[in-house]
Amino acid sequence: MKLLRWPTKMPAGGLLAEGKAAHDHGKSKVIDPLGACEQTIHISLFFDGTNNNDDRDNEEFRDSKWQAHTNVARLYNAAHDKPESGVFAHYIAGVGTIFKKLGELEYSSTGKAFARGYGWRCVWGYTRVLNSIYQAIAGANEDALIRDDEAKRLCHATADGYRGFSNLFDMTHRKLAGIQRDRQRDCQRNKMVKQVWINVFGFSRGAACARSFIGKLTRDWAPNGKIAGTIPYQINFMGLFDTVASVGPPDSVRAAFDFDTFDGHFAWSSGGLMNIPRDVKRCAHFFSIHEQRMSFPLDTIMEGQAYPGGAGQRLEVAYPGEHSDVGGGYPPGAQGKARAGDADKLSQIPLHHMYIEALRWGVPLLVGEDISKSPYMRDDFALSQSVVNAFNAWLDKMGEISTVTDAMRIGMRQNLAWRTLRARWNTGDYLTNRPFFKAASEDSLTPYQLELQVDKATETDAETLKLRQRIKELAAGSATAGLENASQGYASAAKRAAQMEQAAERDKKMQAAWDAMARRREQLCQEIARKKDKTRPGEGADETVTNDQHDLRESAEEFRLLLGYLHPERQAELGVEKLPSPLMAKMERSGLGPVGIGAAAYDAYKNAAQLLYVRRDRNPDSGRIKLVDKDMHMRTGPVVAGALKTKAFLPERYDVLVLPAREMVEKLREWTAPKAVEQFERQNRAIIALFDDYIHDSRAWFRMPYFHEYAPGGYGWARVFFVGNDNAIRHLGLAEDARAAEQAARTKALVRRINAGPTPTLDEMLMGD
Repeated sequence: MKLLRWPTKMPAGGLLAEGKAAHDHGKSKVIDPLGACEQTIHISLFFDGTNNNDDRDNEEFRDSKWQAHTNVARLYNAAHDKPESGVFAHYIAGVGTIFKKLGELEYSSTGKAFARGYGWRCVWGYTRVLNSIYQAIAGANEDALIRDDEAKRLCHATADGYRGFSNLFDMTHRKLAGIQRDRQRDCQRNKMVKQVWINVFGFSRGAACARSFIGKLTRDWAPNGKIAGTIPYQINFMGLFDTVASVGPPDSVRAAFDFDTFDGHFAWSSGGLMNIPRDVKRCAHFFSIHEQRMSFPLDTIMEGQAYPGGAGQRLEVAYPGEHSDVGGGYPPGAQGKARAGDADKLSQIPLHHMYIEALRWGVPLLVGEDISKSPYMRDDFALSQSVVNAFNAWLDKMGEISTVTDAMRIGMRQNLAWRTLRARWNTGDYLTNRPFFKAASEDSLTPYQLELQVDKATETDAETLKLRQRIKELAAGSATAGLENASQGYASAAKRAAQMEQAAERDKKMQAAWDAMARRREQLCQEIARKKDKTRPGEGADETVTNDQHDLRESAEEFRLLLGYLHPERQAELGVEKLPSPLMAKMERSGLGPVGIGAAAYDAYKNAAQLLYVRRDRNPDSGRIKLVDKDMHMRTGPVVAGALKTKAFLPERYDVLVLPAREMVEKLREWTAPKAVEQFERQNRAIIALFDDYIHDSRAWFRMPYFHEYAPGGYGWARVFFVGNDNAIRHLGLAEDARAAEQAARTKALVRRINAGPTPTLDEMLMGD
């Protein structure tokens, strides 16, 4: 059995019919062979991805209202949750979303961008494990071991490092171990827990969170296979979709700074916590070969070039599509893909595969008629024949792979060839002339336009003006109270307490006013954009409007610009133009030259003075996109940040495409050459069809806030992937291949010299000369 492979073919109708056999096979792996009267319990945790939330506590904004819930949420819906039978299932909403029990009351940009709340969710998972075990022992009528308010405090304190784990959880562990001993003492063995099986599922940062949770659990929280030092447990199954950590500054920052520190492995995702412990019975990881965003580096389940544990324990499967085409999360019809509905989404394929994989390893999921008889569950697992046919046809074109690098190179080569085909400007092949583009949604305003209109509306909006006045009055009241308290000099303890209470009340009112201001702005976003659905709390224009056609058109224009750089002889047919550098002209007018800035720097800049650009088509925000080097791009970064705060931001000024990495250029030229693309078009109609109808463009809509990827990146940059212990493979390993080839050539040349001439000296052999 291979540890790394392509997915298996999908039969007509999907894999639900195989559920019963898979369930019966898996059940034998987790049943107590002795049939003891003590309990064997099952706890399954479902960690959803960034900006993904289908929690019942978030009823108004649940992803399933738009059929945009992920495969993790769908598997959770299919999970047995029968505490009376010792079976527990817990759903954990993704970072950047509402999680009321953790104190997160709105969608947040810090959660989406930097994974704020990541560690809290790991600890929350542990509190669910402890509560489940306690409930199994104590019974459903007893109070929870850890109340929700106490769990929130524990999560914040543990994850944020305020106090040590043992100090925080010591009493909880004592109570849990104590009730287990009490049952034994009272001869109530049927209420004792003999074995705990833990299963985890995760997508994106949720997959990383699941891995961090398992790492902390086995290393620190419950070492040696014992929870609270006394209750045996084992990690049975890990089901992961396209793991992305990006905790703290993501790996994309390295494209600008080349600092090893910035790799997206901070805090609870660092120090090898992404490694899969060797005593995990089974870990299945399904990853994307077509995702390209640099902010989404992949964490494989390899360690170096191997899979510890072997084929019985680990499985890594390479899937077509980008990040959410594997883990789910797109609504039907997004970007004109999956136009036939929810069942037509490419992500339904890995959902079915993971469902069967989990059942084969004893995860307690609904089977057969339990799913097909429920309209809600039946819809979650529906699978159209058209997507099955397209997927299987793509699979027929795939050759063997032996490494993740093989799979990622195949994915990028396909991606580039398809994009080159859809960049044939002024032809029927061009992206804007394709059916998927014409079916894509497009609102009348872009996010930038909506922001401007909302800003203008707030200047005259009565409710906003009233709230601003309220904030001014509260601020003035706080200042007056502060001066009065200071003028009174010494105050008794009672008076100081009263003053502090009054100050806290004023702060509370001030925060309420600011919150009301934010809610009013969200209402204005919705009203001005003429949207039926509310803008979600904490979000703004970018999340309110849908501009799929705008985004896809921009992606084609960016790719034409990249092709114009790679193939200068094709610039005219691609609509790529040149313009003199404004900075160069300014330097010449000011008389700056070799004396002013240094000859070498001046000459280097002069040689690059001709900037390439492509005119934007029907784009109200920007008239053109320019090609820049990453250093120039980063010099504009602080200006962008400052301009955003002063509302002087002009999108066109920062509408740029960054030059591809030097290590990638040769392959980029080879893979996008006209002959290569013509051959791709002739021989790979199935691959083209999968891209056209089912694979989304994740980078096209990914903005921070108005331009693509807030750090250098683009379609000419390959996705980074990690191979254990925080070690990364960059640029598809092409630099390593080049070094190996160079060393091999030097060795070969040395051998020829030895065979053809006098014996070289030791120094000559060491130097290779």
